[in-house]
Amino acid sequence: MKQGFSYETYDRLTRTYVDERGRVNYAGLKTELPALKSFVEQLVQISPENKPEWFAADDDRKRYYLTAYNALILFFAASAFPDRHGLWARLGYFKNKDIVLCGRRLTLNDLENNIIR
Repeated sequence: MKQGFSYETYDRLTRTYVDERGRVNYAGLKTELPALKSFVEQLVQISPENKPEWFAADDDRKRYYLTAYNALILFFAASAFPDRHGLWARLGYFKNKDIVLCGRRLTLNDLENNIIR
């Protein structure tokens, strides 16, 4: 049986707290911050670099990186909630915040512009 990366937690959280127009219920998501944090930690531990067999297709790698970017933004935003002013004022901070992904330190900006694009 081929093992693969599980998006189950992330999919459940986004189906529950993100509406069809992309609006996020941050208050609700914050109540499940431990689940989102656990998913983010899974992203840090498992990646196309250390489990290439789980991400053999280009679409698998693309999904991983896009999900990582979105999950990290959701995690940072939900963690800062309810400080909406501070949240959006710090959006640049989020994009330049150091993260560890794929066994290396980078920023969300690096992830978006150097890996995803």
